[in-house]
Amino acid sequence: MDDQKNIEALAEAFRALSDPNRLRIMELLRTASHPVCVNAIAQKIGISQSAVSQHLRILRQQSLVKVKKEGYYKHYTVNLNELTALRSLKESVLGSEFSF
Repeated sequence: MDDQKNIEALAEAFRALSDPNRLRIMELLRTASHPVCVNAIAQKIGISQSAVSQHLRILRQQSLVKVKKEGYYKHYTVNLNELTALRSLKESVLGSEFSF
């Protein structure tokens, strides 16, 4: 991937993570001991199920979360492989000294 594509990919990932509710969802999924459904996410962070679904759509588009359908329910987990790749991408664009 060339530098311009790296910069664009990193900007897209940052846009997906720029919303406080999406960060709350990512934290909840990261710390959960099992996959979590939309209803449980909505109850835990205090927003509607439809809002959670919209936030998850954006996170899925960036491959930051994975979904597994079980019957009527969809269960979500953090995509650790994508987060690792994002960390590497961040370091390739911003350098390893830029840490957060």
